[in-house]
Amino acid sequence: MNQNPLTRRTSITSLVAPERDTPQPVPMCLRLRKLPATILGIYGPGKNSLPERMRYLEPEAADSYLALEATPQRLRVTDMWRSADSSLQASLEKRGVQRPAFSGHNYGLSIDLDVRDCMDRLHMSKRALDDFMASQGWYCHRKDHVLDSEGWHFNFLGIGGDAERYLAQSARAQSTAPALEAKIQELYGADLDLPALQVQAALRRAHLYTGDLDGILGPMSRRAILSFQRAWELPATGVADTVTQRTLAFVTAEVEIV
Repeated sequence: MNQNPLTRRTSITSLVAPERDTPQPVPMCLRLRKLPATILGIYGPGKNSLPERMRYLEPEAADSYLALEATPQRLRVTDMWRSADSSLQASLEKRGVQRPAFSGHNYGLSIDLDVRDCMDRLHMSKRALDDFMASQGWYCHRKDHVLDSEGWHFNFLGIGGDAERYLAQSARAQSTAPALEAKIQELYGADLDLPALQVQAALRRAHLYTGDLDGILGPMSRRAILSFQRAWELPATGVADTVTQRTLAFVTAEVEIV
């Protein structure tokens, strides 16, 4: 994305709202909070800043991270929020990266740390760093405390009972991914499952559908679905399956900065 679209409540992509006056179903609204430019990162001339386009988190996650920033144990992050476009590009370029709408980064619930830098500066082992992060509501994707693939990725699940409720979903898993998905579903699940009328409205917001909002996914709707699937590297079936619905909901969501 060339410009930061998050200066106001707006579409999560660069698409503008359709010109029609026909009342439309309300789109998904992603709530985020902007973090200050003082966040320690790995970008910029001094390799110590984070681009503005990344400095957004879910409000509760933002509060937790800012509390961490106020302590001597400052963290160096390599990634925070990702737009749909950024996620698509990353998923095409790197193995193991989640597609748009399926990454915790998309919802402001995940961060990636420069783990080696944090361990060195804070004089912590990987287990000690994981425990410290968990005490603030951030849980490593990996549960084995090994500094390997995704050992840098942390998901915000909250503190106390909330975290335990989500973590129960990961009890038999090797990662906290199921716990993160449980939190995403609690926050946005109802918005990610689109009935036919919502599918048409979302396609219209994406300027792919110009027909009636009648809840009937006929030939015109299927052509629009097919165009969307091709644009976002999904299986081109013309059918609004659950993956297509979720991607469509996220791509056409509004963003509210709180």
